[in-house]
Amino acid sequence: MIFLSVVSLAGEPPAAWQGPIEKFPEPKTAKFNAPGNYRKDVAPTWTRWPLYQVGLRGKAQWKELLGSGSGCQNDMTMGVVRLRKDESLEPHRHSQPETYFTLSGRGTVTIEGEVHSVEPGRMLFIPGNAQHQINNVNDEDLTILYAFAISDFSKVQYHF
Repeated sequence: MIFLSVVSLAGEPPAAWQGPIEKFPEPKTAKFNAPGNYRKDVAPTWTRWPLYQVGLRGKAQWKELLGSGSGCQNDMTMGVVRLRKDESLEPHRHSQPETYFTLSGRGTVTIEGEVHSVEPGRMLFIPGNAQHQINNVNDEDLTILYAFAISDFSKVQYHF
């Protein structure tokens, strides 16, 4: 089965963002109307933790690109996490192993206390149940592609 997707990472949250909004609408950039396994929403929205959880979890924003929430049924979940300057995804763990591939920006990923510098093209494997964290202290947004070998992102139970 072939998976075809065109994804836009250019969408930005509204400048006047206020309150506990969790999703930001973006224009759709394309649609594929072919039968089979394909993305129906080609420009997914940025999602973030509710405001009352930001202190514990961090200000990370993410887009699910592949998985049950994308309209594409597979045995994998994939997405992009974005951190702006001085933002982090706080230390957490989950039972599923995870892979990070840095798309843009520079920052650090800490896995079980070991700090790894990341830049475009750097891939890291995070074992299941390993405590890990992402930090961006640079001016440029840090964007990382993440992948889990699980069909539904909502089944990933984060423990902070």
